[in-house]
Amino acid sequence: MAATIAQYGVSFSDIADNSPKQGRTLEACAQAISYGAQNKEILDKLTKTKKLPLAELVRGSGVERKTLERHRKYILVMLLLHTNGYEIIRGYLRNKIVRKGGSLK
Repeated sequence: MAATIAQYGVSFSDIADNSPKQGRTLEACAQAISYGAQNKEILDKLTKTKKLPLAELVRGSGVERKTLERHRKYILVMLLLHTNGYEIIRGYLRNKIVRKGGSLK
C-alpha cells in the first residue's frame, strides 16, 4: 500500500495530517468518496493521471471545492482503496469513520 500511494505523491503522514477532524467535514469527505467510489470514470481518471479529479467530484458530490482541496490527500487515498482490492483496510477505515460520527456508504 505504501508503495502504491507513493506513486501519487502521498505518504501515510500526509494522510494523517489531512484527514478531517470535525464531523461535518468528515461527512462531506465521505460524500465525495462515496460518489467517487461509485463512479468508474472518476476512479479510472485517478489511476490514469495520478491526480484527484476535483472538478468531477465537486459536480457529482455537491461538496465544496475548498473542502475537497483541503483534504485532497485523504480523499485520494480513500479512493485508491476502492481501486486496488484493499477490502480489509477499507472495511477497517469505514468502521473507524462511522464511530467518529461520519458515514461512508
